[in-house]
Amino acid sequence: MPARCSLPLSQHARRPYAASGQALVEFSMVLILIVTILVGGVLLIRALFMQQSLLDIATRAAQWGSSTNSNEEMQRIISEANAFAPNVTVIMDPPNAAQRPIGSIFTLTLRANVPLVGPTIALNAPLAARVTVLIQHNPMRFVAPLPPPVTLVWGDVASVFTTAGDNLNVRRMPGLRGALAFVLQPGNKVEIIGGPVDANGLRWYKVFAIRQRLSGWCVGRADQVDTLVKVGSVF
Repeated sequence: MPARCSLPLSQHARRPYAASGQALVEFSMVLILIVTILVGGVLLIRALFMQQSLLDIATRAAQWGSSTNSNEEMQRIISEANAFAPNVTVIMDPPNAAQRPIGSIFTLTLRANVPLVGPTIALNAPLAARVTVLIQHNPMRFVAPLPPPVTLVWGDVASVFTTAGDNLNVRRMPGLRGALAFVLQPGNKVEIIGGPVDANGLRWYKVFAIRQRLSGWCVGRADQVDTLVKVGSVF
């Protein structure tokens, strides 16, 4: 009777353990892949959120620059980005307010390396935001305390007056951060329907533009010049 050839007992015993070890390795690889995808998704969402935040800041600063042509005020708004971006590179083109006459194009670019996880991990996202606006005013000077109040009350009719034939911006809310609604030309007549409200070192009145049939908020005085001059009253 021929003798049977069999494997040692130790080799039979190792086969189930080898299969279990391979399954554990495969499970670990799948788990690592899932965690990597989840972490990558979270980081991507965080990067997109910070990109939008940087763009919002650049937009507000550029709009402020369009209205005031003041580098100092733009830098104050840009400094808000320091909350999530320690070092922000600011590029203004043209860089000087004197090089930005009314009607010229102004471009503001912000660049930052934003940490996505934390200061202990060297994982930064290079973000950038660029906004282009049209300069609407010469450099404006803001003085404190507030200028003397313009003697306008509800129901007064005023004529728009500006230096060098500039238009007068009318905003949806009082303050330089209010969205631009429309503009008034020198000589346009308005009726005072609200205010005054003090904001940004200026005194704002809610006006109804008689010719345009529109309403909004505008300053009654800027650069020590009355921009609204009383010419009558509806009463």
